[in-house]
Amino acid sequence: MAKRATRRKPAETQQVEAAEFPYIARDLWPLARELAPLLADPENCRTHDESNLKAIRASLRRYGQRKPIVVNRLNGIIEAGNGTALAAQAEGWSHIAAVFVEDDPTTATGYAIADNRTAELAGWNEEQLVASLKAISTRCASVPSGTSSRSRSRSRTAAGTGPCRRRFLWASSAGDVST
Repeated sequence: MAKRATRRKPAETQQVEAAEFPYIARDLWPLARELAPLLADPENCRTHDESNLKAIRASLRRYGQRKPIVVNRLNGIIEAGNGTALAAQAEGWSHIAAVFVEDDPTTATGYAIADNRTAELAGWNEEQLVASLKAISTRCASVPSGTSSRSRSRSRTAAGTGPCRRRFLWASSAGDVST
């Protein structure tokens, strides 16, 4: 009796055991997969120009990955998170947190569009956005400097070389509220 060939599940088999990824939120570590085998959606309707990728990269450097991308288990194509995956790859990441689904092509395309469009349709509370950005700026500026290595690290943060940068990625229509 001939042995039946088993089809390899793209990317999903790349799960990593008990690894640490400082750029991925700890609760997402079990979802970490090798980034290289994942495929960008060749029919992605959303574009990611240089300025968009620069912003995503800056966010990943500052905050790390806090939500998984969505990958189709059947073909390894990223349904949601193409920009995040591109930015992570540009940052030199070897792994990314991903959830896997088994969508048919119509569902995969529909979900990809919905994922991008629903966020795009949301509005901003401009007053709250300005207040939040100012609060971030104030907190960063009020970090005391000192002589210990921890204090020096905090001082660098306040100076804009660490997580608290003097320029934010975002500006509102109410004006630039960065320090």
